Amino acid sequence: GYRVVCVDNCITGNTQNISHLKDNSLFTFIQHDICVPLSISESVHFVLNFASPASPIDYQKIPIETLDVGSFGTKNLLEFARTKNAVFLLLRQFLNHFFIVFPYLACSIGFII
Repeated sequence: GYRVVCVDNCITGNTQNISHLKDNSLFTFIQHDICVPLSISESVHFVLNFASPASPIDYQKIPIETLDVGSFGTKNLLEFARTKNAVFLLLRQFLNHFFIVFPYLACSIGFII
């Protein structure tokens, strides 16, 4: 199976949601805000960006953070994927529906849709 590194700042969730994975050797959790550039030394093949508050209630409570993760966070993860030569996939949730927004292959000359 794949090794999964989950990165979340837990602004709208908590680690109890992934507690069943804590003893899985193929799963690692890093509490981190992706609005700050991410550094992971090991190789990365895929970057799946689910980072965004998904509830209208959350949008109203933390509007600036919601905008920041959608812009600065996405930019940081795109750059991270580029440096790792990884496939990047951006997903956004709206009312329990997921939308694939940007499937990118990161390469040395930029991002290819």
